[in-house]
Amino acid sequence: MQLHAWLAALSTCVAAGSLRETISQHESLHLLDGILDELKLYSTFADFENTTLFAMTDTAIHFLADWGINLTNIDTEIAESILKYHLVDGIYSSTDLSKSGQSQIAHSILAPPHFTNVSTGAAVKLGGGHADDPVFVESGLQKVLQVVDADVHYDGGVIHTIDSNLVLPHNLSETTNVGGLHNFWNLVEKSGANVKLESLQDATFLIPHNEAVKLQSNLDKFSQSQLADVVAYHAVPNRVLYSRNISEDSRTYKTLHGLDITVERSPHGHILVNQVRVVREEVLVYGGVAHIIDGVLMPSDMKSSGVHKTTSSKGAQLQSDKDVNAEDKPKSWWLLDLLAWPSIADIVFYIGLLALFCGTIMLRLLHWQDAGREPYRKLFKNDGDASGIPPRTSHKDCEPDSVT
Repeated sequence: MQLHAWLAALSTCVAAGSLRETISQHESLHLLDGILDELKLYSTFADFENTTLFAMTDTAIHFLADWGINLTNIDTEIAESILKYHLVDGIYSSTDLSKSGQSQIAHSILAPPHFTNVSTGAAVKLGGGHADDPVFVESGLQKVLQVVDADVHYDGGVIHTIDSNLVLPHNLSETTNVGGLHNFWNLVEKSGANVKLESLQDATFLIPHNEAVKLQSNLDKFSQSQLADVVAYHAVPNRVLYSRNISEDSRTYKTLHGLDITVERSPHGHILVNQVRVVREEVLVYGGVAHIIDGVLMPSDMKSSGVHKTTSSKGAQLQSDKDVNAEDKPKSWWLLDLLAWPSIADIVFYIGLLALFCGTIMLRLLHWQDAGREPYRKLFKNDGDASGIPPRTSHKDCEPDSVT
């Protein structure tokens, strides 16, 4: 059985053609074939060995065009950068990913100075590979795509087809806005440190989620320079700290502020920064990587100001996601804001309040209706029956008086 599997794998490798041949023969990659040929990217891609291509299907390219990004008409440099981001260094087959059991960071051939500030190449995050868990790839703005057709081999590596495009990692401003982390970015803008942070290369950013910033209420009293110190304490320059680089051994890293932070992994596998828990790992950004944390970090010279670790439903929910290995199959956790439900007690309270309100309105309406009938009751009280309704007039009563 093992010999048969080995021979099958060997025959696949022998039969694999060039990248151009493989793409041109694939039924869903006709548009990509023409674009790579027109932009002369086949020769560029051929310079890289042992690579994985996330190939946009015709559906994906049509989707991009519908959004105004026609790869045949836009600026050549932009089109090339988008396509280079889809080719990553290293062969990542579904078998390789399933064996690892964890998500992996892979670097594309898109390098500075255009559209990325990561010297090793703009990154993607890979995972899955099991029968019930297809290969997925995460790109900028936390966009996650499942692979449609996996493990299409060619002589330089492997192709996975996708029905949408990968999104280039964006700057911090756009990433925090789309990711529901605007409270921290508001602090950055108030501090005047936004330009400095956006310009960092190969950096790690520690971003408190919205609830964590809200709980640190004394930040409203800080001066601009104090806020700048706090913001700078959330950035580690010249060091891209992916999850794979963090072990249980405690290590210190110098922040942009100048003071150190301590990073370690708990026995349960959670990443801690100064004992503040990371609730969402590896958000890919233009200048490196960001981790979402459950509290605001304070420099030691501002310890009197304190640091709050959130115990809010948001923090608990994010931590719960982490406990079930959300980092192994990342989701856009900011959607939880849109999908959050109140507790059972809240639902019962609001239903009772609504019933009381409706009952009060009905009583008022009945009172007004009853009051409106009163004049008619008085009018007919002598001639009507007990209900106050006047007696029915007979046809005889309606006849005209006879002429005498």
